[in-house]
Amino acid sequence: MSDLKPGERYQLVISPMFNDMTRYVTPDILECIATGDDNLGAEIPIFKYYSRADRILVLHNFTRISEEELVIVLKNSGMPFVDFTVQKTLEGAREYLHLYIELKDDVPHDELYSKVNEALLEFDKDWRDLTSFLNYTPLRVTVLSKDTFAKFLHNKHGMARIARIGMRPERFQELLSYS
Repeated sequence: MSDLKPGERYQLVISPMFNDMTRYVTPDILECIATGDDNLGAEIPIFKYYSRADRILVLHNFTRISEEELVIVLKNSGMPFVDFTVQKTLEGAREYLHLYIELKDDVPHDELYSKVNEALLEFDKDWRDLTSFLNYTPLRVTVLSKDTFAKFLHNKHGMARIARIGMRPERFQELLSYS
């Protein structure tokens, strides 16, 4: 705690006292705003909530889908993918999960769309309800050309990673430029 700096952001990781082999990673990012409080006479760091650490895509405040769930859905769909990213798009008053995916093998677009939607319907009750209640399929799919993700990652330094949900707009445009 003595190494914390105001203005820096931290994610709390908890190690139980009697079992240091287990770690609990909290889903929130906290920002240290001070290393003490003169008014309270406290010399412990003061934090404020900054954001969620996990990436979640929310459609119409109805369904919430995490990156881990999307990986499971794509594996369940049987579609041979290299990698993917999703963006929330708006068409009129309707929100869509827009999947940008690079496939290992060529698959007809209709088959890909159908299999991914079927996997979402089977996996996520809220996706089923959203589709049923609002009477539309909130999915868009764009297939990226071969090696798109490899080219993108090749131009990054360090331990580059694909932001599968919530990729920054400039990085997303860069990714698309390789397709």
